[in-house]
Amino acid sequence: LGAQKIVTCGTPPCPTEPLVSPISICKGSTALALTATGTALKWYATATSTPALASAPIPDASIIGTKSYYVTQTVGGCESPRAKLDVTVFETAKPTVTSPISICKDNIAIQLTANGTDLQWYNSANILLSVAPTPSTGTVGTTNYYVTQTIDACESDKQLLAVTIVGTAKPTVVSPIKYCEGESATALTAT
Repeated sequence: LGAQKIVTCGTPPCPTEPLVSPISICKGSTALALTATGTALKWYATATSTPALASAPIPDASIIGTKSYYVTQTVGGCESPRAKLDVTVFETAKPTVTSPISICKDNIAIQLTANGTDLQWYNSANILLSVAPTPSTGTVGTTNYYVTQTIDACESDKQLLAVTIVGTAKPTVVSPIKYCEGESATALTAT
């Protein structure tokens, strides 16, 4: 068999690290395999681990925080130093709401509100609404609305805001009440 040629960096000079840019993704999003600009890329789990990974890693978007990955490029048989690529997974907290809300039937309702940034409202059918809803008070029952907030391009999970329209009934009274002239009247009552 032929002799293997061992190429050491320095003659020719080692290639430079591949070009990388930090990546930010939202918790729960679909992450793609990492990329870098370079030739014959090799990916590593740590700054010193060997051997190289079988393929470019796909970040775990379910874990909040920053994880570092390392990549080299090979040019002319020489492998470059490792470039560090940081991947940060962000989570956006749900907006704050007051829930449940009770409104009397046929009363005038106001537009729903929540505390958060860049709010997005959804109806009970999970359809995005153009503005915060104003509940209809014509029918007794509970309607669920949902609201999210978006920070750093990450939309939070939906926060439930339940609105209950409460029916009211007239009290029961005995009517008419008759008194004889001069008779002492008693306090009126109702149930």
